[in-house]
Amino acid sequence: MDDDDLVARVAAGDDAALRELFGRHAPWLAVRLRAVLPAADVEDVLQETFLAAWRGAGGYRPQGACGGSGAAAAVTFGWLIPMTAVCAFALAVATAARSASAGAAAGVAAWLIIVLSGRVASGQFAAAVTDTVLFLPYLAIGAGCAAVAVYATRTPRGSLG
Repeated sequence: MDDDDLVARVAAGDDAALRELFGRHAPWLAVRLRAVLPAADVEDVLQETFLAAWRGAGGYRPQGACGGSGAAAAVTFGWLIPMTAVCAFALAVATAARSASAGAAAGVAAWLIIVLSGRVASGQFAAAVTDTVLFLPYLAIGAGCAAVAVYATRTPRGSLG
């Protein structure tokens, strides 16, 4: 059974299909996430990613790929990777939000995450990325939030000494 069929079964509520999808793709995603995140955070991001996949499977549209490896690439690169990136970003924002001075930036970034995760779960992320009229405001807001959060959580000079 190819990945497109698995996602269709997940959309129908088949939790065994979700476990199979997780088994196929989570190890590959985990290796890439471990390069940039602590192990506990990798587990959290993967859990949130596949929870989003469970919720958003009904909006997934196959990209027209044929065969097992083509469908696997479409699911991985066209759907799970953007969803994983949004979940990792959400974790980063939640971490930054723990700092009181970054609260406003985290609030705006949380709104951005909600919008983007809705697009990713419904399979509209690629359209949002290619449509610069939609994507540029998200990018500008995200960059501004990231700049505020980085500035607000920086370590003052001379305090490490």
